[in-house]
Amino acid sequence: MKEIVIDCGPIQNKKTMHKCLAERLNAPDYYGNNFDALSDVLSDIGGSERVMIVFKNMSDFLNDNKKLCAKLIRVLAEAEEENEYLSVWFDVK
Repeated sequence: MKEIVIDCGPIQNKKTMHKCLAERLNAPDYYGNNFDALSDVLSDIGGSERVMIVFKNMSDFLNDNKKLCAKLIRVLAEAEEENEYLSVWFDVK
């Protein structure tokens, strides 16, 4: 299983969130920096190899960006449900 760690510590807003996600998920250059683009990337991730995306240091990001985090979690949950090779874990310490 491949593990991709997303450190939410430096994420401050939607722009920095998408920048971080695009980098860590190796999104294509045409990644649109929006939730539809993220959904597309997540639907293709894995292929025949299981992938675990681990979100660490999420507390401050969650507290400061509740609506943004709620949308992110919805997109991740939908992608995890649709892609059998994808698992997502949140470390909210």
